[in-house]
Amino acid sequence: MLRRATLAAFVLGLACATAAAMGPDLSNLDGNPTYGGSRLLTPGFGTLAEAAQAGDFEATLSWVFGLSRPTCWDVQELHNPDRLVVDFHHV
Repeated sequence: MLRRATLAAFVLGLACATAAAMGPDLSNLDGNPTYGGSRLLTPGFGTLAEAAQAGDFEATLSWVFGLSRPTCWDVQELHNPDRLVVDFHHV
């Protein structure tokens, strides 16, 4: 696998995808972070090789996804709790 440079992140894969959400706030009303997870994920899925948080600035949150191959993908906004789902198609 190659490591590809995209935006401000390097991700593993032969292809990559980016997703940005405008308006999310990763902190509560007191300014404390609500997400304490990793900014680099290596899930070991067939299509998704790696995911990296590329930016969190002025209410725009960006992630870069390293893919093992080019593929179609879908994005869904879900609620209770609020979250964004990025679904990469597998063969």
